[in-house]
Amino acid sequence: MTGIYRQSPAQDPPDRELLINFSALDPVFDPSPQDGSISVSSSGKIAVSSFYGIFTFDQDGSNRTYIIESTLDYHHYSAAWSPEGDQLAVLELQWDSGAVQSLAVVLYAPDGTNADTLVTMPATGNQMWLGDKSYSLCWSPDGSQIAFTRPDGQDVGSHIYTIKTDRTGLTQITSAAGVTDRSISWGE
Repeated sequence: MTGIYRQSPAQDPPDRELLINFSALDPVFDPSPQDGSISVSSSGKIAVSSFYGIFTFDQDGSNRTYIIESTLDYHHYSAAWSPEGDQLAVLELQWDSGAVQSLAVVLYAPDGTNADTLVTMPATGNQMWLGDKSYSLCWSPDGSQIAFTRPDGQDVGSHIYTIKTDRTGLTQITSAAGVTDRSISWGE
């Protein structure tokens, strides 16, 4: 069953609870085949990345709202709420003829308005599946920076970069050849 669960971080937890059953929604919601990332804001609002774009839900699955639309040329990945829950960061990849052309880190208001692009970079890569979370983004705990992955070449993979939310300090963090850095998170 595709859905969102809440549980303790343990094997076979007794408190596992289904919050949202995507198949039971009307209409049915299927976050695949996009990265299907899920982020929960400090106020409990859930953002889900899907093939079609970014959706938000209340914790019980109600108030499903389509806030950011993906198109054939622009796909949105790895939506992540800011620590304060007042902004949503998203990776926007531009595709052309099955290949990635550019990547942008874009901040949005919680309702998907007020797009604010922090950085746009050329990116290279093809449609070959490099694994889950090949395109990933996360906030620093204090909300001052965003870490993200950038596709860096045909079948090469991706590397990690950071940028401050004031658009300064763009820094490449990893650079190992032939490595796909993915599914990043930032702890204290």
